[in-house]
Amino acid sequence: MALPTLLTLPARPATAAAGSGADAHQSRRRVLRLIPAAAVAGLLAACSSEDGPSRASATTADRPASPQPSASLPPGGTIIDVRTPEEYAQGHLEGAINIDAGSADFDAAIDALDRGADYAVYCRSGNRSAAAARAMRDKGFTSVLDLGGYQQASLALGVPIVTG
Repeated sequence: MALPTLLTLPARPATAAAGSGADAHQSRRRVLRLIPAAAVAGLLAACSSEDGPSRASATTADRPASPQPSASLPPGGTIIDVRTPEEYAQGHLEGAINIDAGSADFDAAIDALDRGADYAVYCRSGNRSAAAARAMRDKGFTSVLDLGGYQQASLALGVPIVTG
């Protein structure tokens, strides 16, 4: 895959000393060496999150890049917010239950759920939901939809965000 040209160096002034073609070439090479490092830094910054170490364990197979607007939870399905109770209180999807993925009793809480029912899981940005959905599948849940962040989940399911 070819990358578009990101940087054009200005032409050297006409008053430059003779034999400066090598200098211009060397300057251009120095700048071009910086471009890959800047691109990597930009990608890393775009992928960073405040959700903590679960980011490293989340894979694109566990979480779509962005939920499709046609995502739907079958009637009777359960929406699970895996953020902290404080985050949940600040705004959550209408009808969602709160099971904090970072709490010590997370495993016990999901063990109490029906493994054959339909679930949609979301968090703040998609990191915790990916880990929670993977944990649920590992425990034998057969229908777990990872919706990523709560705003994406709201749009994907057509369910409003409420407070309280």
